[in-house]
Amino acid sequence: MKKFFFKYPITKMISLLLAMTLWLMVHGDRQKEITVDVPIKFEDLPGELMTVGAVPQTIRVRLKGSQTRLSKIDDSYFTPHALNLSKARPGINTFWVYEEDFKVPFGVSVMRVYPQAIRLELDFAQIQWVPVEAKLEGDLDLGYTIDQISIVPSKVRIRKKKKKIGEVKTIYTEEISIAG
Repeated sequence: MKKFFFKYPITKMISLLLAMTLWLMVHGDRQKEITVDVPIKFEDLPGELMTVGAVPQTIRVRLKGSQTRLSKIDDSYFTPHALNLSKARPGINTFWVYEEDFKVPFGVSVMRVYPQAIRLELDFAQIQWVPVEAKLEGDLDLGYTIDQISIVPSKVRIRKKKKKIGEVKTIYTEEISIAG
């Protein structure tokens, strides 16, 4: 039996060191949870439609894994999550987001996705041409007058909800100081 312990000591020391290292890697690294915000990219919205109301910009993803693996993940780790709107119709549309939609490294799991359902209200868009006017600020010095104001372009094309078209009569520039 004594021979068993002292025969090939270097091989046994290396094996013991390797076993301890593996044990520490598996059991020594604590589990941790983090949350990252993944941007949303809306693709293929039909040209005649537009979004109405608040549009979510990010999806919150809750991840669980070892502290070492999670230390490599931050908000910039994920590419924007693409939502295909090609089949969207006027009214409220619901798009589902699943945990499986997010590719994570080995040893990391997606615990939760919020929101799981992204609701978008869409309406028909209407094009309207409106005039542009200068918004002047301040007073001219004595003896000065403004003969003409020229704005290029004099009209701009806006895209609005069909219901809201006609409400916009004029677009104004940023304030232009005319004070001397």
